Amino acid sequence: MMNRDGLGRGFLVFGLFVVGLFGVGCSSALVGTWEVKPIPQDMEFYIVSAEFKENGDYRATARVAGGDSRNLRGKYEFNGFTLKLMRPGAAPREYPAKYYITGMLEIQAEGGTQRLEKR
Repeated sequence: MMNRDGLGRGFLVFGLFVVGLFGVGCSSALVGTWEVKPIPQDMEFYIVSAEFKENGDYRATARVAGGDSRNLRGKYEFNGFTLKLMRPGAAPREYPAKYYITGMLEIQAEGGTQRLEKR
């Protein structure tokens, strides 16, 4: 049986999660520079680092099969559940994603799940 203090703490943690996710605006939660941690060992394509700007622009460096790097840039949208990356001349890509108020972004892609940490 949970006492009143435990119940209060549960509501506080839930409230902080909701404020972190929705209170600041979903896309604005991503504004800043992000770095992959840990490096995914089983993914052929993953984001090494990314910078998301307030105006909706993003720049990223991705690692592809064979260890080559690829620079990406374009526009992004994040609604709290899906990260949409739009590059000029390419079809938009949507990825299931979760933002944690601890400064972690978890992105699901074809090859698995990767985590980015805010710097």
